[in-house]
Amino acid sequence: PSEKKSIIYVGRLTVSKNIEVLIESISLSKRSDFTLIIAGKDFGMLNKLKKLTRKYGLEKRVIFKGEISENEKIKLFSEATIFVHPSLEDVFSLSLIEAAGSGVPSIAFDIEANSEILENNCGMIVKNPTVSSLANTIDYLLEHDDERNEISKNASNLIQKKYDWHNTAKIVEQFYFQLK
Repeated sequence: PSEKKSIIYVGRLTVSKNIEVLIESISLSKRSDFTLIIAGKDFGMLNKLKKLTRKYGLEKRVIFKGEISENEKIKLFSEATIFVHPSLEDVFSLSLIEAAGSGVPSIAFDIEANSEILENNCGMIVKNPTVSSLANTIDYLLEHDDERNEISKNASNLIQKKYDWHNTAKIVEQFYFQLK
């Protein structure tokens, strides 16, 4: 883990990703010893997010990386303390799987497949999709190193096995054979 704590979001910067809730939750956090790194291609939200960052006085704590390469994404994951997926609309989040599978303790709202992805203590699910609930969950994980470490170990072991392409292909193949 990096000495400096960082919370990351990696994904498209679009309305459906609910990134403004993440920024607002950072403004409510009891802690100020971390940075928020937002990485992804802008789909019309970047100016609004930067304006929100200025509104809350977070210019020195929020870093906008823009669109990043796969290598940059791997580097971000390797240095991250926590990954947050604030979307309320994603049916199945690839970035959440990538982060958790990389061993980054992850937080997501209780929608669609998020609870399935983060089951077995592979991350934290926020039941109440509010700014304050997200802020409290972020604070909790930042304050509990042992729990973050346990989540990291569980996620890197279980997610990689669960979403392995070979295992997925076998499951699909078995499903097709059952249809005969």
